[in-house]
Amino acid sequence: MLLKSNNISNNSENYLELINNLPGMIYRCQNDPFWTMKFISNRSVELTGFTPEELIDNKRIAFSDLIFEEDRIKVWEDVQEALKKREKYTLKYRILTKNHEIKWVGEQGYGVWNEKDELIFLEGIIMDISLQEQYKNSLEKAEERYRNIFENLLDVYYESTFEGKILEISPSVYHLLGYTREELIGNNVSMQYKDIAQRNEMINLLSETQSVHNYHITLLSKSGKEVEVGIHVTIDTKSREFPVMRGILRDITELMQMQASLEEREKYYRSLFTNAPSPFFSLNNNFYFEEANPAFLEMTGYHYEELLQKSIFDLIPENEHVRLDFIRQELEKNRKIDNFELNLVHKDGEIINILLSGNLCIDTHADTCISQFIATNFSQRKLLEEELEKAKRKAEESDRIKSAFLANMSHEIRTPMNAIMGFSSLLRDETLTYEERCTYIDIILKRGNDLLQIISDIIDISRIEAGDIRIVIDKIFVNKFLREITGEYVKIKKLKGKDHISIRNSLQSLDDNVYIESDKVRLSQIFENLLSNALKFTQDGYIEIGYEILPGFIEFYVRDTGIGIPPDKHEIIFERFRQATDSQAIDYGGTGLGLAIVKSLVTILGGSLRLDSAVNSGSTFYFTIPFSGKLKADHSAKKVEMIEHQKPNLTNRKILIAEDEINNYYYLESVISRYGAKVIWATDGYSAIEMMKNQPDIDLVLMDIKMPGIDGFIATRKIREFNQGVVIIAQTAYAMSHDRERAFQSGCTDYISKPIRIESLNKMLLKYFPA
Repeated sequence: MLLKSNNISNNSENYLELINNLPGMIYRCQNDPFWTMKFISNRSVELTGFTPEELIDNKRIAFSDLIFEEDRIKVWEDVQEALKKREKYTLKYRILTKNHEIKWVGEQGYGVWNEKDELIFLEGIIMDISLQEQYKNSLEKAEERYRNIFENLLDVYYESTFEGKILEISPSVYHLLGYTREELIGNNVSMQYKDIAQRNEMINLLSETQSVHNYHITLLSKSGKEVEVGIHVTIDTKSREFPVMRGILRDITELMQMQASLEEREKYYRSLFTNAPSPFFSLNNNFYFEEANPAFLEMTGYHYEELLQKSIFDLIPENEHVRLDFIRQELEKNRKIDNFELNLVHKDGEIINILLSGNLCIDTHADTCISQFIATNFSQRKLLEEELEKAKRKAEESDRIKSAFLANMSHEIRTPMNAIMGFSSLLRDETLTYEERCTYIDIILKRGNDLLQIISDIIDISRIEAGDIRIVIDKIFVNKFLREITGEYVKIKKLKGKDHISIRNSLQSLDDNVYIESDKVRLSQIFENLLSNALKFTQDGYIEIGYEILPGFIEFYVRDTGIGIPPDKHEIIFERFRQATDSQAIDYGGTGLGLAIVKSLVTILGGSLRLDSAVNSGSTFYFTIPFSGKLKADHSAKKVEMIEHQKPNLTNRKILIAEDEINNYYYLESVISRYGAKVIWATDGYSAIEMMKNQPDIDLVLMDIKMPGIDGFIATRKIREFNQGVVIIAQTAYAMSHDRERAFQSGCTDYISKPIRIESLNKMLLKYFPA
């Protein structure tokens, strides 16, 4: 309420009391920058903290000093502007009270002029509006905040009637559909739907539930592009006279694409899981099965639905349940396990050894844990590892045996070579007596035979491994054959200094003319190896050979009273390079190949081999040789025996020796010359062919196979082109049986192996030049 100065009576107490009770501070002041007060109501204390007396005439402080400095000039200017127009002024500014409290005040006032039209003072009222300003500021800030939210929403807020008229929509609709807010307000929302049936379904659902959330609709943008939208909508029946739909639209196009991608990836990984060859499974918190792929189902024998009713404890042996507790602890501690060995029980009761690897997946939102595992069937791998370990041990043992064999072989070869070379040197001594010279020659021959046997064993085992053994079937007169073998070893035992050992045979009442058909050379090898072993390991007693007739077989045996063989060594002694103990190789010598050769040859001949032996009780080796039908007799055998000691008739015969090694030539020339033959020499294949062309009276060619230029095979084929009748005997140091076949294919008449013994050569020559 504004008062005119002429109506104010300073002497009226009632009027003054009324002024002092007004809600604001009534004032009268001069129009100066200091706001010099001439009257102030008592409300000044409540408003400023200063009494009227402190403010009137600026006794304590000028009212202008209470006005904020930032507001002071503008307040002065606004008042002056209003006075100039003779108008009331309305002000709002801040003051600082006596207690340093900031207050917002509102002021209304006017100027008072006298009769001379002179401005004499200002009157007005100042009120505390701090609370209103706070409310106003809060409302403005809230309004600004909600306006910013509304205008900057990524989602779209809208209001519409049930009929579809758009009442309000946020500006963000432009980013969603390409329309401005103004383009849509007042229009019907149905024009934005791709399929209006979607809105109708949503309206029906909204009528039932009063709110709809995450409802999927497809809208059309301004350009006609389809936009996938998720809608959240409620019904408001209070704020307006009619029901209003308030909702939020959210672009879920990218979300839908991500969801489709996730579904594809889930499908892909599900396919990997399903088709993986490795068994996978998962367990829940209680270690019950949550999932399993077909590979795991196949491993355990369970159906899928059947397995999901079970705990992993049901598939593990009870005595291993503590290991599952350990797995649980490891998962809780380290979140994973690697290659944990465990036994799994198949549905049919079979125990499967597996390696288990897995990890713990924790869902913090659902407060659940899933343990995922991959199981590797370790049973086959374990067997394989065991086999590999056995193979490794066998390889290591084989390596050790080979090393021992090489060391022993070096000894076995160097020992006879030492005797051969030593006694050969002594033969140069002209002072030797005839007896000494004969003894030395016997030693050289014996040790040469020993060396030849070693070389033969090595060649034989190589031929056996290469599958190069060829069987030549011949008549073998059983009793005669065994007597010959016995007689030969009676001589051999004397040479070995074991004349005190008896060598005997136990022949059944078979007629001496009864024979079997087999390979005589291989059968001789078998007996030679068995008898050599028996003689080597027998210090006293006897050695016996014999046989027994069985249905379809004849079973031979070689028995001795030697040191015997431990039962645990009965198998390994038939392996290459093996003897019962390594010390035997040192004590008794030998290559360790003899029994391996025996076993292979018996097998090749269609028989079987067994051993009966114990330590210090001697040994008996049994082997069978098959025969078909009945044992046969041949009474012409004696005639064969009669011609064995005859000499070939080579008188006036011309013999060509094709041999590049001069020492070999001298040896053959020395032997053949004794039979009265004329010997000529060709040092290579070309010379042999030329001599045959130039000397057609040559009766026999001893053709070496390996020669410089062209070999014996080619030379023979060339000779056969112009001479079909000459006898050509191939001589070779090659060991393989296919060399004999090549010789015959090249046109050779016969074949003889080096080293050529006089007896063997004599027999071969008798075949073509009988006495």
